[in-house]
Amino acid sequence: VSTQSTGVDKPKKKGQPINIFGTMPLIMFCGFPCSGKTTRAKHLYDYIKNTLKKEVVLLNEETLLLDKKCSYKDSLAEKNTRGTLKAAIERHCTNKVWVLADSLNYIKGFRYEMYCIARGASTPHCVIFCNTPKEKVFELNSKQTESEKWPETLLLELIMRFEYPQSHVRWDKPLFTVGLEEETPIDSIVSYLTNQSAKPHVATVQSKISDPHYLYDLDKITKDVIDFVLNAQNSMGVGHLISIPNCNKKVQLKRVIGLPELRRLRRQYIDLSKQLSQTNTNIVNMSAVQITDAFAEYLIANI
Repeated sequence: VSTQSTGVDKPKKKGQPINIFGTMPLIMFCGFPCSGKTTRAKHLYDYIKNTLKKEVVLLNEETLLLDKKCSYKDSLAEKNTRGTLKAAIERHCTNKVWVLADSLNYIKGFRYEMYCIARGASTPHCVIFCNTPKEKVFELNSKQTESEKWPETLLLELIMRFEYPQSHVRWDKPLFTVGLEEETPIDSIVSYLTNQSAKPHVATVQSKISDPHYLYDLDKITKDVIDFVLNAQNSMGVGHLISIPNCNKKVQLKRVIGLPELRRLRRQYIDLSKQLSQTNTNIVNMSAVQITDAFAEYLIANI
């Protein structure tokens, strides 16, 4: 099990009490198809339910009655699948239940949205990356029953699109990386999560948006940011760090981003802000710099 540069604090020594009350984490599994995610998720589920005696829910395509092969057959189906998973995670992510998100979770933008949901609910979260080699994944898939086997073309496409979790970015942190033959570090995971006191991030602590000044600022600032990024790309090209005015974040474009894609990301961010506002407070008090930082972070996670 990889523990270097994961941002994980050392587990408490034996004999020290663990506070398992008042904190119900979101645990996100991540990895290729057939990499062992569901097996590990079920082991962790049993541990939380039978040993910790806590309420826990396991969310994946199977428990949500989705056909995994049909769920990822094209971009529209995949988008609908992520929407269903997100809605289920958001519905269960409270201070009353542990949530195990057992899916591919291979897009960093989706992991960022789950991070925002966890922060908005004031609950800790972590990512468990099942680091199984591609060759082994194909071997394991070939041994599945016909009903469970992934089509090889689809399997390869999903592997090629996989965005590896990074231990230095906040939405993948803390990151537990586990090899195929390694045991899931359940004690370390539980020790870390049950000793955290998650504080809502200003970008995810939001209220019902009724302040017209905030709506105006959100609309104007996000438009100014995409205009600035597009102009910087046109003048500097890709690969450079872009310093956005009134922002503590720097955006790096690793490929050419068109205006339609930037507009789409802007609309998604505004919709996400409004959605989270239904259950959280204080967003209308965000300063211009805080709004800019939050939107820049969203861009970083999705480009």
